[in-house]
Amino acid sequence: LAYSTMGVSSEKAEEMAKRKIRNPAITLVGMTTPETLFANISNNNVSDGFFGRFIVSISDAPRAVHDDKDWIEVPKRIKEWSEKIDARFGNLSSEASDTSPDFIDLSFDNRSLEMLREFDQERVDIANSLDAFGLSSLAGRSKEMAMRMAMIVTLAKDPDANIIDSDSTSWSIQYVRYSLKSTITVMKRNISNSEHQSEKKEILQALRNLKTDGITFAEMVKTAPFDKYSRKPLTELLLTLKEGDLAAMKEIKSGGRGAKRHVWYAI
Repeated sequence: LAYSTMGVSSEKAEEMAKRKIRNPAITLVGMTTPETLFANISNNNVSDGFFGRFIVSISDAPRAVHDDKDWIEVPKRIKEWSEKIDARFGNLSSEASDTSPDFIDLSFDNRSLEMLREFDQERVDIANSLDAFGLSSLAGRSKEMAMRMAMIVTLAKDPDANIIDSDSTSWSIQYVRYSLKSTITVMKRNISNSEHQSEKKEILQALRNLKTDGITFAEMVKTAPFDKYSRKPLTELLLTLKEGDLAAMKEIKSGGRGAKRHVWYAI
């Protein structure tokens, strides 16, 4: 493990260089706005597997005035749970980084294993469907995430548990699935690291501005910004948006006995 030695003495730098962490288990937690996060995430961050290591929870809660809360003591049941966890796993000291941990194995019950196999197939199917967008790595660790979360949920309910139960596994799979699908939806809309991606975003935004009214292909060739594309590239952009479940075509009547119109609209 490397530390920055800028501004420290040579003796301190030598001491830091000898530090070791055995079997590291790093947990990163961060908070930001969706606009800030996805504006700075590119396909490269996804394809190298880094972004796929995170469970991204996107809040849809509306803005609200904060309530002033009274100070409360930590509930007794939380204190008791913490004490039981410490008693089982050991109250680790600050020097624990130099010591290999003693592992405690927890097993999944049979129903959990069945659900995880089914979820793993779902993960593969989702990854395959994302190949065209360069986002397949988003689903790469979904099963692993669900397994780890199921262990956490099980121990949160019973600090002495030795078996990861199916209820905990089911809840965890649902949580990871929801987070993954929400992330995929936003990533499809926001990633723009190439001219083609920028063009798709431009067309999609134009369709969104039209709301549910939509626009026919014949109208597109005479309407900005669609009219700056020739027919073939525009058709390819529309089909790509359709494959990504971002746009679709519907049939509407022009009124009375008028001819039917086929319009494109954003989903």
